[in-house]
Amino acid sequence: MKRVESGDRLLDKEDKEEHKKIKLLSETIKNDNLNDKKKEELMKEYLPLTVIYKDRDVIVINKPHNLRVYASVNYSSVTLENLISKQFPEMLKNRKIRFPHRLDYGTSGILITTFTKQSCAAFSTCFEKKKSIKLYLALIRGKLQQSTSEENNNNWITIKTFIGNEGNEDYDPKGKGYLMKQYLNLPKEEENKNNFREAITKYTVLGYGKDNLNNDFTKVLLQPLTGRKHQLRLHMNFIGHSIIGDEMYDNLRNENDNRMMLHAFYLFVPIEINYLNENVKKKNIEKKEIEFISEDPFDNDINELNETMIQKLFVEKNFTLLRQYLFTSNSGSTAESE
Repeated sequence: MKRVESGDRLLDKEDKEEHKKIKLLSETIKNDNLNDKKKEELMKEYLPLTVIYKDRDVIVINKPHNLRVYASVNYSSVTLENLISKQFPEMLKNRKIRFPHRLDYGTSGILITTFTKQSCAAFSTCFEKKKSIKLYLALIRGKLQQSTSEENNNNWITIKTFIGNEGNEDYDPKGKGYLMKQYLNLPKEEENKNNFREAITKYTVLGYGKDNLNNDFTKVLLQPLTGRKHQLRLHMNFIGHSIIGDEMYDNLRNENDNRMMLHAFYLFVPIEINYLNENVKKKNIEKKEIEFISEDPFDNDINELNETMIQKLFVEKNFTLLRQYLFTSNSGSTAESE
């Protein structure tokens, strides 16, 4: 199995000037449909992107926070798609960028970019069949106490709700999207509409810290077992500990919050790619098991660790044992979850 790690640090709490710069840049990008010249200038601020993995038709990058993945009818400002096209023009000869999964505007971390139908289908199939493992890191408001008793499944807590929308919400084209809703029990009037689907997340507490105003926060490790839109954000809100800086679901968000503290930290994908061998005109199946690991952007923010087995494995970066444990306790995750 191939393991790929990123050495890039995305966030340093002591670098206040860089925070201000990123905040101003992201606000400009989010609020304006830019002309070409201004767009080119802003793109330079993000480049070069940090590459975690690259082969002949796949690039895995550490997505910056506060950046849309691709444009839409209502949004034509700087996107990750623009930046990838600018940095890797050689990958686009007679091909186009495809994203087998996605990250929200405010979420940073591991994102797979593919340049062929075969590679995109391979990753998409892996997500759909729930063979992958995704782990996210988040800083949430308050001090979330977690029992270490056996009934908590070795320190993992499971959240189950129904997530969807009722089809009448206004859409914000500036990066937020639709405001999603969740129910603990699905109302009878929604049962046959298919607007709401079951969402399952496992989480565990890694440690605690305090912000500049001496407010408590908790660092959690999140594993989505389903892939609903805004799932992780809604589930943290559901237990009364919203992700810090979440523009849509954090009611305590303030001007000091320059990003949403949610990061796609780890991704394991066992894939099969069908390549056409031009010499013999038949398909060659290539199998890979790849483990992507990014730098922890919240590593320096914790001053009190939660002493559990999972925390120990996390600190030691023993992802092989952690992954084996996760595979025995659940069935993986799907493509859209944060």
